[in-house]
Amino acid sequence: LCYLDCTNAKLINKSAFAECVSMTRYSFEKAEEVGCQAFAGNASLVQIELGKVKKLPQNVFFECAQLRYIVANCLEEVDDEAFGARKSPQIIKNKLWVAAEQELLEYEEFVE
Repeated sequence: LCYLDCTNAKLINKSAFAECVSMTRYSFEKAEEVGCQAFAGNASLVQIELGKVKKLPQNVFFECAQLRYIVANCLEEVDDEAFGARKSPQIIKNKLWVAAEQELLEYEEFVE
């Protein structure tokens, strides 16, 4: 299993998917809240859809070095340590975050 579709989940608990090293993609279209370290250690994670999540908490993507795309339609706040020691990726139109050594891979429109 490398893709998980949890379309109806509204809450992603702390450390819920931590250390799921083979997962490459998650989809949480109706998610409203995500806990600290929820995806920490997902070494293969490339893409995640976080629906209605407004905040990315501390270490939510710690040690997720392959993460490239975060789709979050309602994102308002990102903890300074959401990505652990990695620098936060650029925000694009509050819908798509792109993380690849600060290189823009795909975009819609930049937010000022």
